[in-house]
Amino acid sequence: MKETLEDKLQTAEVTISPFKNYAVDTTAALSFWTPIMASIEYFGAGMDSEEVFKSRLAAAAVHMTIARPYGKLRQWIADKLGANAQSSQTKKFAIDTLAMISTQAPLYATILYCSGASFKEAAVALPTGLAVGAVSGRPYGYVLDRWRKAWGTKPTF
Repeated sequence: MKETLEDKLQTAEVTISPFKNYAVDTTAALSFWTPIMASIEYFGAGMDSEEVFKSRLAAAAVHMTIARPYGKLRQWIADKLGANAQSSQTKKFAIDTLAMISTQAPLYATILYCSGASFKEAAVALPTGLAVGAVSGRPYGYVLDRWRKAWGTKPTF
């Protein structure tokens, strides 16, 4: 049987889709977290500009590695708990907070260590960053879903 143009386009879309999903989730993470965490590090923890720059470079590398798996983890948790777009805001908040905290704690500690933050700076930045992560889990989830919709990929909620 001869393959139609439509068949070829659907095949091409499937091939591009994993990269597109990766790019969408990664750019959402970078654009959401960079200004928030840089502000905490500079103004809250007293890190100097060079340390913040190194931290954000390390974070960019981490986001490029973890943003898509985080999105998949978030989806997996939502699926296991039977959550969807019609779920309550409380359920969505709980899912986003659980996904965020379970990934952010070890990653952020590593980022701070690699950026040269002192123990004193990390002692302020890490709990503050985790608190922000807990509070920001749902807003980030909301932004991620809207960003996915804007780029034609499947949102979690």
